[in-house]
Amino acid sequence: MIFSFFILIAGFLWLQAADTLWKLYVFAFIYGFAHGGIFTIVSPIVAELFGIASHGSLFGMVVFFGTTGGAVGPIVTGYFFDISSSYNFPFGLFLFISILGLGLLLLLKPVKSTALTVSSNDNT
Repeated sequence: MIFSFFILIAGFLWLQAADTLWKLYVFAFIYGFAHGGIFTIVSPIVAELFGIASHGSLFGMVVFFGTTGGAVGPIVTGYFFDISSSYNFPFGLFLFISILGLGLLLLLKPVKSTALTVSSNDNT
């Protein structure tokens, strides 16, 4: 997932300089590759970090917020374009959020299991 975040960040950096159609096609390819890599691994990472007892609820929240961002993002981006005649701010914001997401991902640690373990010498 970290690799996918680096690809996503590289894509958003590329997007800052995309001033022709072919550059937008390159961005779309990079973004699609990164996005696919991230969303493929989200469910297993949620399970690894938080266990499977609450996996459905936690994964549902992840998908909910991702879907909400996907729905609101284009509207907010269009609004910023309307008031500034430029995509620089929203695309820079996407870059910042991606870097923040990578930083937060690097801070995540799996929860320690609270299950009792039985010693091999315990015959009771």
